[in-house]
Amino acid sequence: MTDFRITFSKTGPLVFISHLDLAHTFVRAFNRASLPLRYSEGFNPHPKLVFALPLSVGMAGENEMCDVGLKVDMDKDKFEEKIRAVMPPHITIKSVSEAGGKFKNVESAEYLYTLPDHVGICDDIKKFLSKDDITVTKKTKSGEKNLNIKPQIFSYHVAEITGNTELVLRVDASSAGYLNPEYVIKAMAQEGICPECGWQSTRTRIILK
Repeated sequence: MTDFRITFSKTGPLVFISHLDLAHTFVRAFNRASLPLRYSEGFNPHPKLVFALPLSVGMAGENEMCDVGLKVDMDKDKFEEKIRAVMPPHITIKSVSEAGGKFKNVESAEYLYTLPDHVGICDDIKKFLSKDDITVTKKTKSGEKNLNIKPQIFSYHVAEITGNTELVLRVDASSAGYLNPEYVIKAMAQEGICPECGWQSTRTRIILK
């Protein structure tokens, strides 16, 4: 048995498929490559296929990670050759390595938000994100709650590039403090700093402890 970690990108029209559809895409690719996946035991067995962090529908991913378990022993280079040959367009295998433990050690994630043909708002964004309190309304199991998300924003950088506004955010992605970066965009929009819609978003990397 062998466990591998796949680093891949998801771009183009595939940004609009769900996390579940992405998992099914990988399973079908493994079947096409005749790569025997391990399955869990029990009444509802599922393949040993674990993604580091689900990606929101509509968001591209540059360095996504997926751990996969095979029933057989296989050389890493042979595995990479097989899986590269069967992945659909817009899913690009960037590297394959031995799996390095479970994804419970995800610490944060970095995102690039681009607002095309929109300039003159960088100073307002910097001023807003420098505040000690950025309160948003979140829906929880017990109802709506007002929460300060500033402690979950680890770093940010904003700049105007070729007529566009680009915002880089690194936010908490741990199981205890995960922050959906869309809350940051929504909070700025509610302050009238920028539109809520129209941003192009990419998760550029997932950071492990």
